[in-house]
Amino acid sequence: MSKTPHEEHGSAGKPREEQALEQAEVPELLTLVRAYGRPAALVLLLALAVAGGSAMVRQRRHAAAVDAALRFGQAETIEELQAVAEEFPETPSGPLALLAHAARLLEEDRPEEAADRVDLFLRRYPDHAMRPGARMLRAACDEAKEAWDRARAAYEDVLDDASAAYLHAEARLGLGRALEGAGRLREARDLYEDFLAAEPGSAWAPDFETALRSVERRLRGEAG
Repeated sequence: MSKTPHEEHGSAGKPREEQALEQAEVPELLTLVRAYGRPAALVLLLALAVAGGSAMVRQRRHAAAVDAALRFGQAETIEELQAVAEEFPETPSGPLALLAHAARLLEEDRPEEAADRVDLFLRRYPDHAMRPGARMLRAACDEAKEAWDRARAAYEDVLDDASAAYLHAEARLGLGRALEGAGRLREARDLYEDFLAAEPGSAWAPDFETALRSVERRLRGEAG
């Protein structure tokens, strides 16, 4: 049976949508319907819904970021750092917690596990600002495992990265240790000497001097 005009428009002669909006006390939406017509109003309503949803998502992300930062700041154990990294991977604290977790594992002489965590960081955050530091930490893991060739290549990669200039002195020192570990003592000595000649006032100079004296003793021992 077809609807009568009275049934279609309601008792007051208004479309049912308008009656529903009035009953729901949503004057802003009713204004949209009257001003733009139903199709345009629906598009506007959809846009408003998307905007509102985006704001809600941003609010939730902000709350998660705050929670993660608090948890990260209070984390003292390896397990607590791991929890922050796993529970909040999309927050600013997530990648930092992951690297901190790897560093703590390396401190506890667990280089294999530390390397796995660094590799996860490098896969998960390929464009992160801390990527050079992560690669440096990965090289340290190889050094701790006495994988001298891999450690040497990893330190050289850091040295080839212009964005990691702030790590170059430390990477060069690590490269020297990797050369020593591989038995390439003269190459290590030359590396230490070259750095000291080029950067005599560097804050890293005392470390290079110590490394140079050590490798020279080893060379004298081989010669004697």
